[in-house]
This record gives sequence, structure tokens and C-alpha cells, in this order.
Amino acid sequence: MAVSYPSLNLAQSVMLYAWELSGLAGAGTDSPAEETEAAGLGALRTRLETLLPKLDAPADEKLSQWVFERLPLLSERDIGFVHTLCGNIERKL
Repeated sequence: MAVSYPSLNLAQSVMLYAWELSGLAGAGTDSPAEETEAAGLGALRTRLETLLPKLDAPADEKLSQWVFERLPLLSERDIGFVHTLCGNIERKL
């Protein structure tokens, strides 16, 4: 180890530790939180499939495709927010 650069020793140790932990991320099975998030995402997709055609927006296939491509990127909190937003829109319609 480099005695003249002790911070390099620490940086290498942290890098090695992070690398070892990165292998653990895919090792587990789906947790109940992930299953709940997937169920919420499926329900949101179904809700949007019925809601989007009802809006007075131009019938643009690219827009709905864009929305559905980005749904898996949402966090659980964002999924809940979009459900609330859809509920507010449905009440106004």
C-alpha cells in the first residue's frame, strides 16, 4: 500500500467494498415491496389505458407510447402520486 498517499488506500478500500456489495444487489429474490410496486404499476398502466383516450388531447400515439415507456422508471412514491392525479382527473371528467 502507498504510505505516502493514505487517502488512496482509503479510496481503494471503499471501491473494493462497494464492488463486493454490488454483487449482492441481484442475489436476492423479489421482496414484498417490489411485488407491491409491480402491482401498483400494473394498476396504473390499466388506469392510464382507460383515462388517456377520454382526455381532449390530440390522438397522438407517440405521447401514449412515451408515457407507457417511462412508467417502469417511477418510484413507489411517484406511482402513488400519479394514481392520485388520475383520480383527480377522473372526478373532473
